[in-house]
Amino acid sequence: MNAPAVIGMGVPVSDYLINLDRIPAPNQNARALSHSWQFGGKAATGMAALGRLGVPCAYIGVVGGDSDGQANREDFEFNGVDTSHMVFDPDFETAYCIVLSDRETGGRSIIGGNRKVRSLEPRDLDREFIKSARYLHIERAGEAEKLAAQWMHESGGQALCDADWYAESFEEMLGSIDIFIPSEFYYKARFADLDPLACCREMQAKGPHTVIITLGERGCVGVCPEGAFSLPAYKVDIVDTTGAGDVFHGAYFYGLTRGWAAQQCARFASAAAAIKCTAIGGRAALPDSQTVIKFMETGELDLSFVAQRLKRYSSPPFVG
Repeated sequence: MNAPAVIGMGVPVSDYLINLDRIPAPNQNARALSHSWQFGGKAATGMAALGRLGVPCAYIGVVGGDSDGQANREDFEFNGVDTSHMVFDPDFETAYCIVLSDRETGGRSIIGGNRKVRSLEPRDLDREFIKSARYLHIERAGEAEKLAAQWMHESGGQALCDADWYAESFEEMLGSIDIFIPSEFYYKARFADLDPLACCREMQAKGPHTVIITLGERGCVGVCPEGAFSLPAYKVDIVDTTGAGDVFHGAYFYGLTRGWAAQQCARFASAAAAIKCTAIGGRAALPDSQTVIKFMETGELDLSFVAQRLKRYSSPPFVG
């Protein structure tokens, strides 16, 4: 098997998703518009998006010795992701979430399952495999991630970090990160209402050559070696925003592997993330590269591929 261009590291998740017209108040009812059994995790869905875009990539994460773990691996492979270095630990379970999304607010609520889950540890990593890639995608700032970033830099590669929530450990690791892409939730928790570009510059001064803050429907802002930029979000009929940020990060690598500058990478990533939002869950509406490029160039969006993918995710692929 050829070496992957990108390796993602994180916690893979099995998702049961319910899309509602609105989240009900206590003792009230709401109408479910659709439901689906898919898979999640930040770097996990990022790599699924990248594999779907046709870029050789791999994923390293720990799943349990249960059917959920096997189903996660099968879905990675369905989306073109190398699973040769995933860890199956029979003493643990695979992470599980219930995700409620609603059309009224466009938001989502995530309920974590009560399972015995293990995170990646340094002993799970293959140094030579990680050094064989050009890019590393991480979602945490643990010891395994720090070691992997060190190995990636030893081989001349770069590390990109998806910071979905604020944690001091991310700030402490900025010196080991080349591309830092925090979410609007990270930005609000860390900086409140300060100017986003000024916040990007503050984080850039600590090490990363590129910092981009994703701001949901407001698009994204960033600073990079070429300067600062601000991009609006692409407009689509939104069904569910679950996984949009994850897809942005995964699709960003598509541009990196083609030598694009940060702003062009971010524009492509924004388009891919917008397309994802046209269907429930993080995986059903993952586009291929031709769909994204046509959408960017013409504004035309061919969603004919979504129906077949929704069918795949219409029944449980896992049992406990």
